Amino acid sequence: MDRLSRHVTPRRAGLAALVVLILVVMLVWLRGDSRQAEQRDILELLRAVEADYALPGLTVAEAAPVLGSPDASLDFVRDGVWLQFYGGRALTPDDVLVLRGANSADKAMLLAALISAQDVSVRLVSAAWPDAEPILGQVTSDRRESLSRLYAALEVDEERARAETVEAARAIPARLEDGFSAAQALLARYWAGDPVPAPDRAAQAWVWLEYRSGNDWVVADPVFPDLPRPADARPYIDPGLTPTELAVDLVTTGGARQRLIDWSGRMIDEPVLSFLPSAELRAFLDSAPVEISVPAWRPVITGSAGAAAGLGFSTGGDLLPVPESGPLDLSGGLPPPPAIGSAELVAVDTQAWPEVALRVQTDTPDGALWYAPHLHLEIDGVAVTPRIFAQPRQSPELVIITDVSPSMIDDGSIFSAGLLGRALVEAMGRRDRFVAVSAAAEPRLAAPSQLYFGRRDAVLAYNSGLLIREGDDLPAALRFAAAQAARDAVFLVMTDGRLGADEAGFLAAIEALPGRVFGVVPEGETDRFQRVFDRVWALPPDDRPSLTAASIRQAFGTELDVRFTAPAGESGDIQALDLTLGDRGVAVAGEYAVPDAVVGLPARLEVQLARGGRPLGQRRTLVELGGDDVQDQLLGSRAIFLAGGQFAPSALRRRYFAEWRVELETRLAREAETEQPVPAPAGPSFEAVASANQLIGQVDRLLGEPARRFDPVASVRTAYVDIRGTDTADIVRSLDILHDGDARHANGTVSPRLGLALATVEAWSLGGEGVNTRLADSPSVTVINPATEIPGDWPAAVTRTLAEKGGTLLATETGQAGWLIQPSGHLQARLFGPDAKGARAREAIAEFARIRKMLTVLGIGASGVGSPLGVSGAQLGGIVGLLDTDLRLWCFSTVMLGFVTDAIETGEFEDDAYAQAAEGCEIDPENLQAAYYAGFAQGYITGRWGDRATDAVKGLAGGSLPAVTEMLVNTDAGALIELSGIGSPIGEALRNVVYD
Repeated sequence: MDRLSRHVTPRRAGLAALVVLILVVMLVWLRGDSRQAEQRDILELLRAVEADYALPGLTVAEAAPVLGSPDASLDFVRDGVWLQFYGGRALTPDDVLVLRGANSADKAMLLAALISAQDVSVRLVSAAWPDAEPILGQVTSDRRESLSRLYAALEVDEERARAETVEAARAIPARLEDGFSAAQALLARYWAGDPVPAPDRAAQAWVWLEYRSGNDWVVADPVFPDLPRPADARPYIDPGLTPTELAVDLVTTGGARQRLIDWSGRMIDEPVLSFLPSAELRAFLDSAPVEISVPAWRPVITGSAGAAAGLGFSTGGDLLPVPESGPLDLSGGLPPPPAIGSAELVAVDTQAWPEVALRVQTDTPDGALWYAPHLHLEIDGVAVTPRIFAQPRQSPELVIITDVSPSMIDDGSIFSAGLLGRALVEAMGRRDRFVAVSAAAEPRLAAPSQLYFGRRDAVLAYNSGLLIREGDDLPAALRFAAAQAARDAVFLVMTDGRLGADEAGFLAAIEALPGRVFGVVPEGETDRFQRVFDRVWALPPDDRPSLTAASIRQAFGTELDVRFTAPAGESGDIQALDLTLGDRGVAVAGEYAVPDAVVGLPARLEVQLARGGRPLGQRRTLVELGGDDVQDQLLGSRAIFLAGGQFAPSALRRRYFAEWRVELETRLAREAETEQPVPAPAGPSFEAVASANQLIGQVDRLLGEPARRFDPVASVRTAYVDIRGTDTADIVRSLDILHDGDARHANGTVSPRLGLALATVEAWSLGGEGVNTRLADSPSVTVINPATEIPGDWPAAVTRTLAEKGGTLLATETGQAGWLIQPSGHLQARLFGPDAKGARAREAIAEFARIRKMLTVLGIGASGVGSPLGVSGAQLGGIVGLLDTDLRLWCFSTVMLGFVTDAIETGEFEDDAYAQAAEGCEIDPENLQAAYYAGFAQGYITGRWGDRATDAVKGLAGGSLPAVTEMLVNTDAGALIELSGIGSPIGEALRNVVYD
């Protein structure tokens, strides 16, 4: 038996193992099939809950027949659409049905549309806003039979889950009050001041309607239903929707301000700002995290109307040298290098180290263009890849018009302008001509158009015009300067921007100048004059005029501007350079010393929001382009939202379950390999509307009164992945309030309490550390007044902010955070440095699973219900639509100008540049209409990289998803808190169903 057993047992063991394997496979298959069946059941329940909270409908066509009558329509608009406070109109009737929040005019327009759709005649009436308490809306229960069925299917005890959520929510107000009280006590130790009366602003219009009932007109007013109609009532004339406007500027190290992209939309939009690589796209996609450095970018804004892309810029902070007419079409092949006979190395600039700039004077024929493969650059005998920032052309005549009116003495503008003008004159070549005109009551010619063979003579001629004189007639000086220009000229106007009563004459004189017109104005005026001049710069600090002068000379385009990334070296080391131009042996050589430190302020990206041309708050820095994590920040996404007030809870609940529905539908569609797009939920993301309700409601509760607001509250929510290695990373989220709605107390005054309350709630809403906490934890608090010297080791943004905004700063010991208190009484909580302003939180992602595609990182940062932005990937399909012929051409042309990554800087780039550019940009130069990345058509998460994102998204979803834990409604009785049971328990259960 033993012998037989020894022969038989292995066979039985093998058979048993095979049986076990088959059973395991069958169980896995059955479990997978069972899991999909469960997911499909949950999907149907999610659809039912979403539909319940959408009642009576999300469009007038849906809602009007459900409501059925004028009375029911009035009841719904009065109670179910919460009153908000902003001027004019901002939303269509369908928008209001989606958001369930609007001002008086937009509520009346919705009511008129509903009743008109019921075949009842209506007319709109308006009057001045009365001194009475309006109806703000009603809090309704969130309980729905469909929701109870969802709880049951998820095996979540509904009553217990509701009780847990209510208990957690009840602790929030006390916690916020403690933080607010501590912040007020800290502020009182360093600053005392009375509330400041705010400038008067007109309230929104009071609008209602009347509808025909038999022979009578019946009043239907959802805001003041019980007030008698005023004597000044008049027919309401619809002014149309006031657009929301978004602008992104690049501010270079030299102080130049350049508009990268403009966007306009409706207030319901939640535009998402992203930055996509504009060069070496293939290397970017194929790289592992932290393996590649992207050299060039383009801003992309997606909204309800699709996606728009702006001008490209380099990581170092310069505008890409691509013509305004669009990218260069090199489909016919790379042109031969320009035929030149001489070249002179004019300057070597290391002020943006480790980027080094070379200015080369050549006799390049007009119209001929240089490309990176035409150049061969070696540093200490090692080849590096050059990047071309400006093409040479005929040197223009520079005409400098300097304002020397008495106001230029204020803030030292005349001294800054004089230093900059001298720096420009000193940097001119011997063949360069310039004209200098001074502007006061009468224009004077300081330097006529002629050649100055000695730089000292040229500087003396320019200096002779820098005497302050009485009067101020800048338009006359502009006309005089135009008459002095001998040939093709560039006009440079230096002024403090105080134009007096003849601003129209100034604009007309600028328009009449026969050439390009550049401007130099104080930092706070650059945005205003950006629309006036072709290019605008900020007056530089007195110790750095050469940076701005170099930036202006680059804009002239008189020399070939070549940049490269220098090899690492110790301070003081000498590095030799040799640059060969073209194939005729023309070369230049030189050397430079490795600098001690970077000189000057880093370049930055700024955003400005406006509504109908009226700015909402101040310009805000998005990214400082000099930091170590700048690429990670650019790979992030920024969702921008304007909230006119609070929204009815039904809108939040609908969107909450709609986002889970989209995520589950997306996952099932991907597993089924279907190409059918997933319908996106209507309106802005859940986190956008939830954050607005939390911020506005909790701020008013802390203040003990409803604040008066005249504008929408504007916020930007940022998320980016900070990669800390090949296996781990952090999600960095920030919340920045760009505009507080022009809030003031009920009595019309402004005090720092408004800003302190906002900062307290801002940090709590994000769940991270805020400025108030940083100040409380700082070993000491430093008070910086306008006359106080700012410590030299503080962030450069502190100096820039105080110079531009003024006021008093209470800052932490290191200057990284502080309260900026302005004479107007406003207090802003500011973080200085790459984080800009606002609350900030880091969330570690465990086991990031070595994401191989950097594009997936971008997708995670902006897609999926579990993402920090809460924006579904299905909504962002517009971004990928930009990866088309246009983007391929941008990519191809920028690569051919030398914007390549270190990954292919082999020194042999010149030999096969054309082929490398074609491959790197996935472009067939002979067939520009070829299909490009069709697999991205449904968005990042649902596209070809979707599987790689699953683990990371799973790590973010559920636990970090904000719960609908409370809604705050301001009533005439104070702040009423309604607690909802939709919170973490059901969010966690949904996460497990969707992602497990």
